[in-house]
Amino acid sequence: MMCRHNLTDFNFVAQSSYRKDPGSVVTASAANFPAVIGNGMSLALITLAPCGILPAHIHPRAANYVIATKGSTKTYFYEENGAKLIVNTLTPNTMTIFPQAALHTMFNEGCTEATLVSALSSEDPGTLTFANSLFELPIDLVSNAFGGDISSFRSRVPNLASNAIAGTRDCIARCRK
Repeated sequence: MMCRHNLTDFNFVAQSSYRKDPGSVVTASAANFPAVIGNGMSLALITLAPCGILPAHIHPRAANYVIATKGSTKTYFYEENGAKLIVNTLTPNTMTIFPQAALHTMFNEGCTEATLVSALSSEDPGTLTFANSLFELPIDLVSNAFGGDISSFRSRVPNLASNAIAGTRDCIARCRK
């Protein structure tokens, strides 16, 4: 069978968005790897340094199947108002599924690197990171939802697109010992 695309391999760690610390998500999708077009899915490599966090986000057009290959990663997801928070700990060769558009986050609570592979059920899954997106709304509306002025928080939210951030102070202090 003849391949329809000139580009038939994708090196995740050679991408400009790849970072080991605090981590990154590198996705082979329709936007950067035309070979996925017509196959109905995309694939991501997730790297989380010790204590690294993937901030809360959704994939509006895809379910997300995540398998751990290295380390220990705690995952959280919430499907809708009134639903139960689902918490899992992924260790090598275990997986979880984040349903399409479910709010989810991941935390490497360990002191060694964690890596995961994410299969997304769309060639263009999209990512909406909540903290960043929230402050794109009119600040008076957002402040009202929180019961007070939160405009000072806007400057403290990392501009990260879909990459990882450093973890909690407690985790970082524990891992430095």
